[in-house]
Amino acid sequence: MQHIDHGFVLALMLFSVSLACAQAEGKAKPEEAGESVKSVPGFSYLREESFSLGGQTHTVKVYRCEAFAQALGLSAGQTDVACEFVQVPAGTFLMGSPAGEAERMDSEGPQHRVRLKSFLIARTEVTQKVWRGVMSSSPSKFNGDRRPVEQVSWDDCQEFCQKTGFRLPSEAEWEYACRAGAT
Repeated sequence: MQHIDHGFVLALMLFSVSLACAQAEGKAKPEEAGESVKSVPGFSYLREESFSLGGQTHTVKVYRCEAFAQALGLSAGQTDVACEFVQVPAGTFLMGSPAGEAERMDSEGPQHRVRLKSFLIARTEVTQKVWRGVMSSSPSKFNGDRRPVEQVSWDDCQEFCQKTGFRLPSEAEWEYACRAGAT
């Protein structure tokens, strides 16, 4: 059984267990570019936030995941960054890295255009407190309620996803969300 341990690479913003809304299973309706999400089952709309990156301003919708809020023991109206998901808008991007990029690995190419439908993705890694609230224990070596869960296997992640009704983001979804409109 292979273990996923990102305890020492969090500064790179890699995920321990980052979850996207399970659109393929019909749990949320994917929206086309330009449309807003009115209601997403299992989520409460919180607010819009704007940020600037690469000379562009982006606005995203932020939702509270009710399953994570329950795992955190939050009452109605309360939120915590650990239970917030962000709607990533539909769009097209160039996936992969350019052939001449320094330290590029063969698996990062060839570059190709990918079109994605809108999806929800967790704002942060799954915290140990959320993991314990769902799984009843935490295998983490670096303990702390607000720290990301680590020392979890692929099978552990799949069980967590099954219990919450979520899935891990695809490689394309992850890269698109990380780029946030930048190349």
